[in-house]
Amino acid sequence: MCGFLKRRLSSLSKKSSVSNALYALAILFFVFFVFLPAIYVLSLSLNVRLDALVLNSLATSFEIALLCTALSLFFGIPLAWLIARSRGFKKEVLNSLVDMPLIIPTSALGFSVYLFWGSQYGLALLEKGFWLITALHTAFVFPYVVRTVSAAFEELDPVHETAARSLGANLLTVFRTVSFPLVKSSVITGGMLAFTRSLSETGATMMAAGLAVTAPVLVLQYKNAGDVSGAVSVSVILIVSAIAFLLLAKRLAGKMSFSFERVSPRLEARLNRFSPAKNSVVLAFFFILILVPAFFFFIFLAQMKQLPSAEQMKLIFDSLGASFLVAAVVTVINLVFGFALALFIGRNKFGLGKLLETANEVVLVVPTSALGFSLALYWAGFHIPELLLIMLAHLSFTFPYIVTPIAAMVAQLDKNLEEAAATLGATPYKILSSVTMPLILPSVLAGVVMAFMRSISETGATLAVSKSISTAPVLIVKFVQSQQLVEAAVACAILFAISFVLLIVMRRSAGRKKEA
Repeated sequence: MCGFLKRRLSSLSKKSSVSNALYALAILFFVFFVFLPAIYVLSLSLNVRLDALVLNSLATSFEIALLCTALSLFFGIPLAWLIARSRGFKKEVLNSLVDMPLIIPTSALGFSVYLFWGSQYGLALLEKGFWLITALHTAFVFPYVVRTVSAAFEELDPVHETAARSLGANLLTVFRTVSFPLVKSSVITGGMLAFTRSLSETGATMMAAGLAVTAPVLVLQYKNAGDVSGAVSVSVILIVSAIAFLLLAKRLAGKMSFSFERVSPRLEARLNRFSPAKNSVVLAFFFILILVPAFFFFIFLAQMKQLPSAEQMKLIFDSLGASFLVAAVVTVINLVFGFALALFIGRNKFGLGKLLETANEVVLVVPTSALGFSLALYWAGFHIPELLLIMLAHLSFTFPYIVTPIAAMVAQLDKNLEEAAATLGATPYKILSSVTMPLILPSVLAGVVMAFMRSISETGATLAVSKSISTAPVLIVKFVQSQQLVEAAVACAILFAISFVLLIVMRRSAGRKKEA
């Protein structure tokens, strides 16, 4: 049966009309189930109002996003350099520690940071409001900057740095004149990811907001109060701002120069002496402001003697079941359609690759509370069951996480390999399965992991479309709002443990498949 199917697929793949039909199906899926729902609210732009509350929330969101992005770049770039130039056990430890906050769903991270900085169980240094939100957002966007920039440093050819050192340049001069200019696009990408993730965050922010209301939180407040005009106003401005920021970042990536010509060699040589101190400061920032607050809920839980009731535990496990069901379903669907679209973009079929790539990036940067509200309006007339509507919301914002890495890898493939296989008589299906797929498999698996974990973590889009169903992140927010802190900590611990185990399993599976 399997052999017959492979022969049938090989036969069909010879017909260009079949492959074109599959591409068309993937594009239609993207347009009508991913892109249009995400930006549908823009069609209501004529109803935008700019009252004081809307403007203040937008100003707060942008101030926090800019501040935590600046902090993440200032401390994240040196840490990324340190990781990339470390070796052996030290490198493995730093890599693992940087990845740890990424595993924690943002609602759990928000709860943990609130406990550490703002509650009597921690330091109680920050009240709910602007600075607590800034500390929270910095904690969850910092790893995005470090991971993005360190990957770029890893890919640099060390020959250039070695040549500069052989000519007498110190480490700081090598970093400034050789390494840093070569990773400018990754620095901009990391900054963009940090800014847009901060601008998008909702669930965790609700725990730390106090009197400072960010725009994504205001979208939900207006939506829950039945003020559609207010929710539309904030959503439209958020989406337009995110798109403008994306286009600006793409333009800067191509034109901005990071060369610093007017630097005193003597001053640079003196500053280079403080390199060990600089590393200590960067590591101290990472441990004290990122790592410890991110996992403080474990310390809090260890101090508590009373566990949740059986009824509360049932709520927790029901919410976990809903979270993992939604994540599994949308990841599988997105993989089927996203893989085809990624091939289309990576191969730039019919010259439409760049257009669809930009549309995919637009969805990636749209704040999820605005996306969820937009999607709810888009599907309002279809009377869709709540669980399916949650899946549609998660499907929309996780789709780019599948497409982006695969498309990037396909674009970098050596086309001569596929052409050589074709000249030897291999069918398009055989080329895809035997040549292309093994080469892009790491990116496919990376996309699957990112999409799945992103769905597990999401709060804002879920709150925008749900009424009675609570995923695990939503339940954690509800627990914190009702001051059921022990229940929230238990839910965080279980969610983190399951996510951690799944991530390990996925990575090991990826390693085995890569070796095979």
